[in-house]
Amino acid sequence: MPRPAMLVPEKPCERCGKLLVRKRYGGRLEDRGAYGRRRFCSLHCSNLRGAWGKSRKSKLKQSLKHRGPCCELCGKVPPNLRQLHVHHKNGDWGDNRPENYMTLCMSCHMKQHKSQKRESSKRR
Repeated sequence: MPRPAMLVPEKPCERCGKLLVRKRYGGRLEDRGAYGRRRFCSLHCSNLRGAWGKSRKSKLKQSLKHRGPCCELCGKVPPNLRQLHVHHKNGDWGDNRPENYMTLCMSCHMKQHKSQKRESSKRR
């Protein structure tokens, strides 16, 4: 009779944030040591190149994946995806969770920052 599976601490994927699950190979659970060394939930996440969440291009790709190729405020679809920007809703550039991203066209992005600047100056 097989031993019951040992409990292992849950940990998120370094790319997408999903919780890692121990894989099964032919009905057997993945080795606990191999699970502990694993950093990504799938081959797709591990094969993505670049500084995930750090470069403008990677943020835009992630934002488009979750939101779509149009501005979230005005609904414009620009002819070139380079005209779309990624805006952090809470203003923290280090917070690279997908739900914190907002895909905006250039004009809406500038308006967002101007309105945030006005609000912060009113608070002072």
